[in-house]
Amino acid sequence: MSAFLATDSTARRSAPGSKVLVAEDHEDTRALLRTLLERRGLAVVEARDGEEACDLALRERPDLILMDGGLPLLDGFAATRRMRDLKSLAGIPIVFLSGHAGPQYQLAAHDAGCDEYVVKPFDIAQLDSILSRHLHVSGRRTNEGVRPTLMTHGGLSGDARREGVLPSPKAAAGRKLYGLIEIDQAGTVLYTRFEGEAAAAFAALGATGRNFYTELAPFRNVGEFRQQLDAFRKGAQPAHTIDFTCDYADGPLPVRVLLARIRERSEQDVTNSILVHIRRAH
Repeated sequence: MSAFLATDSTARRSAPGSKVLVAEDHEDTRALLRTLLERRGLAVVEARDGEEACDLALRERPDLILMDGGLPLLDGFAATRRMRDLKSLAGIPIVFLSGHAGPQYQLAAHDAGCDEYVVKPFDIAQLDSILSRHLHVSGRRTNEGVRPTLMTHGGLSGDARREGVLPSPKAAAGRKLYGLIEIDQAGTVLYTRFEGEAAAAFAALGATGRNFYTELAPFRNVGEFRQQLDAFRKGAQPAHTIDFTCDYADGPLPVRVLLARIRERSEQDVTNSILVHIRRAH
């Protein structure tokens, strides 16, 4: 454990409610990390390059920084050195997440001032261990995917909708679905972070606990979409990107979809879920 953690400024750091700065130039990796961290009750800010990471660290004063070594503009080593030269940032733990396993990279990162060096790809247990050491996070997931049976913040339960009290999310067929959706093996939604113009409308539907394929997805060729996800689930790849065309009522819409496996053990069970990130095709 680093000497930085012994200072008065870090001894009081705790979670939930703590803030983590993720400095990573790959969008897919940022999306996965943000989801895992938010599931643990943490606030997340994101930086796409080293210059932005330094600016956000000064402005946001995060409780922990996850630093990629190969950032553009200013790499992770230089960004770490710059932060360590500032008294106001000296006590913030910095954990390197790097694809390089060589001792020379680890030595350079520690010389720059990082507290830990983790080789990617890392597993969920490693992430929880890091959070436990630096933020006192237990690793328990929030927003558990339990199907509601009573009135919820987002509206009535699935049972109430089937009784005709509230329209099904299929009524939102004209809205374009973008964002992060985590689903379990049965298609039950465990976590969402919607994006784009229709984000508020989808959030208001109360998606957590509903079935993604039958209750949430507003496009008509959702069966084909499910086949793609099932094929990924049966494979061995940790992540995969597919191009897909969502067949909405007002016409087809090409999207890019990131699929990533999330394997984690909570206090109750083992979750083998898929993170689905739907975004506009470029």
